Amino acid sequence: YFYECVKCGITQLGHIKHWSTDINGFNICQKCNISSIVNRKNITSDNQCANCYTIDTTLWRRNSSGERVCNACGLYYKLHG
Repeated sequence: YFYECVKCGITQLGHIKHWSTDINGFNICQKCNISSIVNRKNITSDNQCANCYTIDTTLWRRNSSGERVCNACGLYYKLHG
């Protein structure tokens, strides 16, 4: 896969774990995603993934420490420990 962040323009090849998409479906790197989350006043730690910081997921799960994680991170933890 080829990833390019629509906010900062960074590009990466391969399967990258810490990429998100914006509301339009465009790729956003972890750094830009975190900064956009920090800048939102209505976001709380209760509705974001403890691993990748996404706020949009089809299902919330818990990791082995009991922290809330998105479906993708939860499945990754389940498969890879």
